[in-house]
Amino acid sequence: MHQGHVAVVEAIYDERTVLVRHANWAPRGGRKGQISTEYVHDISPRNDWTEVRVEHRPSQTYGRPYPTYGFVLPGRRIASR
Repeated sequence: MHQGHVAVVEAIYDERTVLVRHANWAPRGGRKGQISTEYVHDISPRNDWTEVRVEHRPSQTYGRPYPTYGFVLPGRRIASR
């Protein structure tokens, strides 16, 4: 995903599974621009959320691994230099 992707965490199920809501996540030939809700599972070797798989709800399977680069947390500010 060379342009990146952002999802909102709706719920935390356990230390390695969250439910997210996001848009423009569609299979090849699928409809983009829709908001969808899927499970995301952490598959990183160190349990640090640096690699995940996203559920494909119609087939109830998980897709290929994707690298992740962190979370945006509410109420947190980054100090300016």
